[in-house]
Amino acid sequence: QDLWALSPEQQRWNLLSQAGNGPGKRCGHVMFRRESDIFLGFGYNGDESCRKFNDIYKMNINGNLASWTLLKSDNGPEQERDISSSNAKWRHY
Repeated sequence: QDLWALSPEQQRWNLLSQAGNGPGKRCGHVMFRRESDIFLGFGYNGDESCRKFNDIYKMNINGNLASWTLLKSDNGPEQERDISSSNAKWRHY
């Protein structure tokens, strides 16, 4: 799947090369940036099966290369899990 990055300085989109196995298409996910890394996780596949994901990926962009790393995957039964450094509990359904 294609991955594009916006360059505000050049005012254009750039197609990135990818290394590693990324998360694949999904919707309803969570995404945030911390320093030079982007984290993406959870959500569902968006088709009629409504498969839910319980995983977290890290993406690092260096030039035109996006490198994916799977940090956590538990795509089994739904469960409560701690996703906060403050130990607050979040439920993902």
